[in-house]
Amino acid sequence: MTPSHARLAARNEDAARGTTAGDILIEWARRTPYRIALTEAGARGAPSRSWTCEALRDDAATLAVALLSRFAPGERIAVWAPPCPEGVLLQFAAAFAGLTLAMIDPACDVGDLPRILDHSGAAGLFMMTGKGGRASARRAASRADALREVVDLADRWALFAKRRCVDGLPDVRPGDPAQIRYAASGSGPPRGEMVPHGDLANALRGAISGGRPRGDALLPYFPKDPQSGRAAAVPAGSTRVARVAAVA
Repeated sequence: MTPSHARLAARNEDAARGTTAGDILIEWARRTPYRIALTEAGARGAPSRSWTCEALRDDAATLAVALLSRFAPGERIAVWAPPCPEGVLLQFAAAFAGLTLAMIDPACDVGDLPRILDHSGAAGLFMMTGKGGRASARRAASRADALREVVDLADRWALFAKRRCVDGLPDVRPGDPAQIRYAASGSGPPRGEMVPHGDLANALRGAISGGRPRGDALLPYFPKDPQSGRAAAVPAGSTRVARVAAVA
């Protein structure tokens, strides 16, 4: 058993009192390990992927260890991508690792990246763009002061790369910052909404107890427009969408 999985096994005993998104996932995996938790709506003709609760927990724990080999607990990383399974996986992994995840609305223009990355202090950017936009996104991100690495979410080797050995996962408290959500504004300085781990866990519990139908996203992948209250638009051409199934 790896250190990360050993640590998760110990935390299973307290899953009923879980106060973070990571604890909620541990509880799902304990209660219904083989139930489908995450499904992907792939492009037409392409095979879709799915994760059971147990597989999602294990992949998130493995990715958390990989992230901790490159970033220290408490550091900030950013994600800029349309909804995709890797994005959901990254959210749970960041929660396990004690990293604050800056959620950049996929509708944000590439020109907004440097300002948002500087504002959040992100040390890493995880993105998924078309081939045409990948180079321009990397050039824009390179202007951010604190950024150390840019990772393509579609590159599994780069996503799960380990730089050093990691001995377990950190303790994460409900009051610790979990995410900073940046909505597309079009003008003015970037403004992010801080979300603590406890609030993220409560949102997951509320979605479950509210009886949302299978397929509704329980973990909000991108922020809502602060004025309209509606989710920001996904860029045209996005073909791979992640959906988290409700787990009773």
